[in-house]
Amino acid sequence: TTPAATKFYRSLPDQTARLRQDLLAHRATLEWLPQETIVFDDARAALAFLRSRYPSARRWVAGFSFGSAIAARLSAAEPDVERVILVAPPVRNRDFAPMRTWPKPKLVLQGTNDDQCPMAELTPEFESWAEPKTLVTIEGAAHFFDAKLGPFGDRLKQELAPAVEAS
Repeated sequence: TTPAATKFYRSLPDQTARLRQDLLAHRATLEWLPQETIVFDDARAALAFLRSRYPSARRWVAGFSFGSAIAARLSAAEPDVERVILVAPPVRNRDFAPMRTWPKPKLVLQGTNDDQCPMAELTPEFESWAEPKTLVTIEGAAHFFDAKLGPFGDRLKQELAPAVEAS
């Protein structure tokens, strides 16, 4: 089970770090690894590195698809994260419960033709999240925003411009 595997990997941090490197180097995957735990720990380490390297920088976290679940969890776990940007969050098979109580800005960008995260599944989950939150839909976009990256980028810039200008 994922909880049991998670405990195992956390008990052997040096070996699991090596395993991750080996898997990445050989472009391999193992489906039974507790992916969310491993990737979350890596994301947390990356944020800690950036925090130490750029102590005065604002903390925004973003993720796409599976990465949006990691971004949501990381944002809720780290008090200095100011905003989260979630692109095509797969609410069907990932937990976004932390967004229900996290009181900071949440921006979600979602394609209307996404078969991995259909609007019919995203909408009720998004409605349960705490304010402030914004849902931006990209008409006709599928999960990878094929042929819709222009509108995606335009809307992302438009939504973030006030926050960027305020800094």
